Amino acid sequence: MYRTLFYLSLFIFCLAGLNASAQYDQIAPIPDDIGGRPIAVNKYSKIKGSPYLYDDWLQGEVITNEGKVYKKMLIKFNTEKDELIFVYKKTDTPQRFADPIRMFTIHAEQDRVFANEFPKIDRQNAASYYEVLLTGNAMLLKRHKELLETSRDEM
Repeated sequence: MYRTLFYLSLFIFCLAGLNASAQYDQIAPIPDDIGGRPIAVNKYSKIKGSPYLYDDWLQGEVITNEGKVYKKMLIKFNTEKDELIFVYKKTDTPQRFADPIRMFTIHAEQDRVFANEFPKIDRQNAASYYEVLLTGNAMLLKRHKELLETSRDEM
């Protein structure tokens, strides 16, 4: 009697294990590259619009925290990441600056000056960039921020 009960419980246990392994196989695996590292998915692939203030590479000037000045650089400002990138030629791969950037100017239809190291407000910190609209004893600043929104297309 005990032997029959033992074999019956062993049989049920094995069936439960097979069922669990069948469910496990249905999970989609994360794609890996040749080295076995997970492949990063481009989060901008299905997004309309752009996270950049201007889509084109525009000339500008950059001033680092140490006071180094770089002129006539091709730059883009990513308002979602609050990050400035540059290239030497428009066909090059975008790069980040190695040194922290204190201020930069984008030469668009009019010169636009951005700076950081202002007091913390809301969710911004001292590294957040603001566009400087007016200077003087009191400064007028504008914060640019892109927000991602999900929606479905109606058919």
